[in-house]
Amino acid sequence: MPAPVADRLRLLAATQANLEPIVLTHDGSRAASDDLASRLVADVAPIVDLLDDVGVRHRLWRVADREHIDVVGEDFADRRAVIADGHHRYQSYLDYQALQHATVAGAGPWDRGLALLVPTQAHGPQVRAIHRIVPDLPLDRAIRSASSAFQTNPIGRMSAAEAEALLESSGETTVLLTDGRDWVALTNPERARLLATTPAELAAAWWDLDIALVDTGLIEGLWAASGTVALRHSVASAVATARDRSGVAVLVRPTAAATVLDIAARGVLMPRKSTFFVPKPRTGLVMRCFLDEADHPQHPG
Repeated sequence: MPAPVADRLRLLAATQANLEPIVLTHDGSRAASDDLASRLVADVAPIVDLLDDVGVRHRLWRVADREHIDVVGEDFADRRAVIADGHHRYQSYLDYQALQHATVAGAGPWDRGLALLVPTQAHGPQVRAIHRIVPDLPLDRAIRSASSAFQTNPIGRMSAAEAEALLESSGETTVLLTDGRDWVALTNPERARLLATTPAELAAAWWDLDIALVDTGLIEGLWAASGTVALRHSVASAVATARDRSGVAVLVRPTAAATVLDIAARGVLMPRKSTFFVPKPRTGLVMRCFLDEADHPQHPG
């Protein structure tokens, strides 16, 4: 999205630094970095060990041995990775690099970017859902329209914890609708109808992707929602927002990390704001300063 990219580009230009890494996840065989990490954890004290304000523990080891760095670099040379967090920051990396190359600056620290690579199978990361809220949409109207492409199942009132447990445990497409008072489960989607306006190649990749059925088939399609759709990371926040804005919370299952990798491997984009990867490194925990790198070009960190 242009506005967030422009915002991050201004920040990059003003600070001359990467203030946090983009996060990438990769699949495949065990990486050499895992073997190195296991030795570090066993034999070396971390240079940073902290518990943040949301209860996530961060530990950081510095790898400065050129032999270790070369082994890891060689191991990663043929791997592919998917951006899990930081799409806008990555685009700002590219835009800033292009800007510098178009001026007398030429090559420099902007030809690299700070990144954290995480193996999908060995360590996670976890993928959580990003829920939608459609303001000013009565629940009964939403249900009537949705019933033409989903089976609608009224259910009793639920707590946020119960709704999250239901979504995470469901093995089939399940979408929960609520206005904060009444609840309905949408199941058994008519995928062909919901993705009818989607190009065939994209529809094939999105066929089993709940968030695509919701965004394309339900919100943009059957509901023809023209206003701003709000996004929330937690069920409790989504339900509260739906209640406050006289609308409907659309609660979805989290997408499996393997599914994200599979779709990316096809060269297909997922719907906007469809995944939320956790845990994330805290901003400022590791910073890469361009001026320091220019002064010390051989610095391996």
